[in-house]
Amino acid sequence: MRKPFTNQEKKMMIDIVNSGKSIKSHAPSLAKAMERPLSSVTFKMYALRRSLGLAPERKKRTVKPRRVAEIITPQQPQQQPSFSFNFNPTRTEVHKDHVRLYF
Repeated sequence: MRKPFTNQEKKMMIDIVNSGKSIKSHAPSLAKAMERPLSSVTFKMYALRRSLGLAPERKKRTVKPRRVAEIITPQQPQQQPSFSFNFNPTRTEVHKDHVRLYF
């Protein structure tokens, strides 16, 4: 079960954060003295630094504007008016997308 940090523990962490000392180097000894997990002490110290306004301001990610896609319509090849065969088809079937010639 997690127990909240006492005021005395918070004051110890605030003193380290205000001094400008490295949080990563002081957190292990502080966690051992408080008998708490290292990760919780480290996180709390970073949270205190952020809440006190001592953390550097993070740059927000800039989003590049999207390029507008251009729709290119392919040009239709010129249709030839007619064509001729060198054979006589016996049967012709006309479909939507093709023509079948039987010979």
